[in-house]
Amino acid sequence: MDQQETDFQMREQMRINQEIEQQRINREFMFDGKTTGKKGWIIVLAFALIVAGLLIAWQASAQDPPYADAEVLRCALKSADANQDGVLSKEEEEALTELNLTSYRIHMFTVKSYEDLKRFPHLKKVWLGETQLADVDLRANYELELVCVQSDETKTLTLAVGCYPQLITPTREGELTIRRRYSENNPNNIWYR
Repeated sequence: MDQQETDFQMREQMRINQEIEQQRINREFMFDGKTTGKKGWIIVLAFALIVAGLLIAWQASAQDPPYADAEVLRCALKSADANQDGVLSKEEEEALTELNLTSYRIHMFTVKSYEDLKRFPHLKKVWLGETQLADVDLRANYELELVCVQSDETKTLTLAVGCYPQLITPTREGELTIRRRYSENNPNNIWYR
């Protein structure tokens, strides 16, 4: 055999090997234009996980501004999340009239801030959970009809002027101080018009 024939056979063998490798790749990744191989499924799964992560991050950032206390948000979602999307819209927050922040079944929790209750201007009944806070300010909730204070640590409760809810407390008479302050949320207050 001469050199030309040897070169031709080597090129032909390389072409055949390339075709075989291309067929193997096609079998592994593609079948009639559809992704079917292991690596193809891994790519699809990775893309799905990235999209899911982005959706979760978007949903977490959709609650603007974020809640100061996760337990208040958790309880409010149970009570007011009408569309079950995991986010309370302004309309859902304004529609909330009852909020129970006490322990739920076996889940015990401590509320660290009642600041988020300002988001619920039409709140009528609230059961305040266990807390280490001595002062609780509810003057933004000027429509309250019932306030249940569960914690012995709470010593001062600030309510809106003109708001006289029924109070249920574990403390003895006179141990809970009630303060009255004008509420900037109340449209009936002439001081804030």
